Amino acid sequence: MSRKPRKYSAGKNKTASAPSSRVRVYERPDLPGRVFMTRAWVTTEAGRPVETPLPEGYTWEAARLLADKTATERRLSILSGRTHTGELKSITLGELFERYHKWLDTQDMAEKTVAGKERSRKFWLVSLSPDIEVTSLDSDRVERIAATARRRGGHSTRWDGKRLADLRAVVRWGMNKARLYDLNPLRGLELPEYRPDTEDLYYDARESILLATPHDKVDARVTLAASIICDTGRRISAVLAISAVSDLIVAEDRLYLIFRAEFDKGNRQAVVPVSPDTHLLIAEALENHRVEGSGWLFPEGREDHDDPLDKPYSKENATKALHRAEEVLEIPYIEGRAWHGLKRRHVTTSWELSGGDAALVGDITGNVSAKLLKDTYRRVNRDRSAGQVDGVRERLKADAEAGQKGSVSTRKSTRDLEATS
Repeated sequence: MSRKPRKYSAGKNKTASAPSSRVRVYERPDLPGRVFMTRAWVTTEAGRPVETPLPEGYTWEAARLLADKTATERRLSILSGRTHTGELKSITLGELFERYHKWLDTQDMAEKTVAGKERSRKFWLVSLSPDIEVTSLDSDRVERIAATARRRGGHSTRWDGKRLADLRAVVRWGMNKARLYDLNPLRGLELPEYRPDTEDLYYDARESILLATPHDKVDARVTLAASIICDTGRRISAVLAISAVSDLIVAEDRLYLIFRAEFDKGNRQAVVPVSPDTHLLIAEALENHRVEGSGWLFPEGREDHDDPLDKPYSKENATKALHRAEEVLEIPYIEGRAWHGLKRRHVTTSWELSGGDAALVGDITGNVSAKLLKDTYRRVNRDRSAGQVDGVRERLKADAEAGQKGSVSTRKSTRDLEATS
């Protein structure tokens, strides 16, 4: 026999002197497993309470607590005179995005990050409509929309994951920061699993050292940048933005580099040491009139030009110079490798050297996510894996042989005991 759908009410009905604070939560027989809520003061034009599905995963106990909390807050608002008998205005997705992006303008975010959020805003307003009520959003629906758009556009799962993460952040901001609504309708949203195929996008140890070693036919900026990334695992954009005037610190004969927050993906400043090899290369660079004249450790302009431009070396030009260096050093060109291949090499080596200490590796590279370091940047060491597999097999053989000898010894002891008895 099936269970009867549950229902629960909190708050008070409307009286001559006060509006209603009645809140109702209930289950529907046609949608098992989901819980819905109505608030008497949130109605349609016809005067009927608007039915709001609670986020997926809401338990019945949590729904009852929510009803009590919502009714109490409504009652307190009525008693303090901060409400009236009119309908509570709900917020649309268009209004939410407008408020969120006004708030973004007050934050110190990288232009690339803001541009990405703007692309997500346009995508969702077209896909869902600016007029849809935020509280009516549904996790299943937005996941399907993003997945469909990804397939049609031929994108990777990273693409729809980014769109979903941006929408989730906006909705969460509206509830937690702006206090525009009490429920997060995307509480059950799941981001697609993404692990890029970077198996071939690494420089090996020999190639990394070649790139980090001075060569008379290689741009010295390439050599220095490669040396810094080999040491720190920092992104090329952060490395190229190092000021020769204010971002170098020497303490107890150790050189430290300041990676400023404005050039960090996570918007965090860090002070990171470099190796003696890199220290020497930086000391040589500081003697270059082009560095002194521009104030940048990596000045823009042709290396053979006397007057450097007063700006840092662009990532585009640095990457072109890197590939020219590959030709000189006879390092194979691999599409998509470039500077990030050195970062991946650093993380792989640093991870092994630290015994998998994600905090230590992250302090140097600036990546705070242990999962990102382990699953994305670290490369599996095939030699170590092969040695581990062989070691496990040898241990199994040894344990099996020891167990067999033990069994034979036990059987022999039993026979001897039976003979004597």
